[in-house]
Amino acid sequence: MARALALTYAAEEAFEPAMEWLGEARRRCMRDTDSYAGLQVEILASQVEVNLKLDRPETADAVAREWLALAARTHRDSHVARAAGFVTRRS
Repeated sequence: MARALALTYAAEEAFEPAMEWLGEARRRCMRDTDSYAGLQVEILASQVEVNLKLDRPETADAVAREWLALAARTHRDSHVARAAGFVTRRS
């Protein structure tokens, strides 16, 4: 639910509240990382996108590295490819 709110704010170009809700979504899903790992990967991907829209490339890069690590650790191959592509472009 928190991620959905964040994406709604982002779609309306209200990026600051979007980041707040993405942070909340991430905190909520970290309670049980096994059950929510897939959601956490999606949240990290969204945080990268919204940080870029906020012109925060350094923050986006840091989050992308977390995204890549979690995606690899949880065997989410499509996310590994997306995150690796982003990290490679930024390096």
